[in-house]
Amino acid sequence: MPEQPAPLSQSPKDLISIFKKPTVLAAVGVLLIAIVAAGVYILSHKTNRNTVQTNNTSQTATATKSAVQTSKQATTTTVDISSLGIYQRMLSSDSQNYQNASAAGASFSVTSDNKSFWLYWKPQNWSNSSPKKLIISLGGHDGYASQDFAAWYPILSEKYDFALTSLQWWFGQGETSSDYYTPAEMNKVINSFLASQGFTQTDLIVFEGYSRGSANSYSIAALNSSSKYFDYVISNAGRFANDYSPNKDILNGTFGTTPFANYKWILYCGEKDPEPDINGCQAMESTKTTIEKYGASVVLFIKDPKGLHGSFMTTPTNAKQALDLILK
Repeated sequence: MPEQPAPLSQSPKDLISIFKKPTVLAAVGVLLIAIVAAGVYILSHKTNRNTVQTNNTSQTATATKSAVQTSKQATTTTVDISSLGIYQRMLSSDSQNYQNASAAGASFSVTSDNKSFWLYWKPQNWSNSSPKKLIISLGGHDGYASQDFAAWYPILSEKYDFALTSLQWWFGQGETSSDYYTPAEMNKVINSFLASQGFTQTDLIVFEGYSRGSANSYSIAALNSSSKYFDYVISNAGRFANDYSPNKDILNGTFGTTPFANYKWILYCGEKDPEPDINGCQAMESTKTTIEKYGASVVLFIKDPKGLHGSFMTTPTNAKQALDLILK
């Protein structure tokens, strides 16, 4: 018959004698072993759980980083130029000038923001020249880059060692500001293009704007003053408008007191321009005063007595006079 535990009413001496008995000692030993085993299990489980959580956190961070990298790659992927609506509109609306440009060796490439395209033409052996010489042309309203090429090519192909690039800054429909690049947007894609083609501040770069392009030339020049890519600016029959929002940043000192200090400027107006106070000589005289106030050095002001709005190019002696001065 197994021994029965003594009642708790027994004396401490009796209790000690009970715990000394083999059966009781064995029971206590088993209990202690169970407690230790349970503690080891709990600690082990907790450690494993923390490890799993750490691994999950690491995997989540890796997946997030990978997703961000994939997203960045997606936003910088260049679209096929044939998918651009403005490119297709140029092909259909100005097909002859496009064909002439292509036959002369001009290339077409998508802008860095995938919204429009560049026309880029280089004369033979031009890549070997130092410094490289480039004209960036910004056309008038409702214009195509192929039309800019048609205007410049007969002059540049004659003797001048200038490459030509034209930004398609009109998106092909409409006449509101949103139907064109803003000056800030143009400055970004211009800098991106120049860098991608290996141009540096030691090259000779002329920025030319005609009509509506001329009206935007002032704010683009101010924006690009920190990059210092442009050496010359040609503002061709398009005034500095004080009420044009991007120009207000020049007037209120956003770019400092003399943002045009590093530029040599050429102005053109035709005295027969039908809008003398917007694009003609009255407007360009006022423009000369304004840009000189902000540091520009006006090195040539062509006032063609028989000139119309577009006569800087259609009367070749005007454009040649400007290029001859630049290359002097």
